[in-house]
Amino acid sequence: MFSTSSKSEPKIAGDIEERLDEDFGESPAVILRSVPELLRIGKANPSRHHVTFLATPPTKAVLASFTLPPSGKDELVIDGREVYVHTPDGYAETKYTGSFLERRLGVVSTTRNWNTVTKLCELARR
Repeated sequence: MFSTSSKSEPKIAGDIEERLDEDFGESPAVILRSVPELLRIGKANPSRHHVTFLATPPTKAVLASFTLPPSGKDELVIDGREVYVHTPDGYAETKYTGSFLERRLGVVSTTRNWNTVTKLCELARR
């Protein structure tokens, strides 16, 4: 969590990535959400076990051709820059992982379980 006066998400992410690279010699992709966005995500259906945060929304063309392989009881809902994944048998057993979504949607992502999302929302409310 951090505050900034900048309104440019690409600039903020780029600055953070650059600093991480300077400090650690490499940098993962940085995916940002504002406090209002995070709180909106936190109000989503808590039966979802994981949220995959996308760096950018998938294109309409990608969404139109997007198909899911069968994955047991798992469910997946794409909502803008978030993908909610319900995995009743556990995330380790699902085909709907972050890397699967990155390949199929063509965007950078990071996945967090619902407990982490809840804790991030608690921090955001402070």
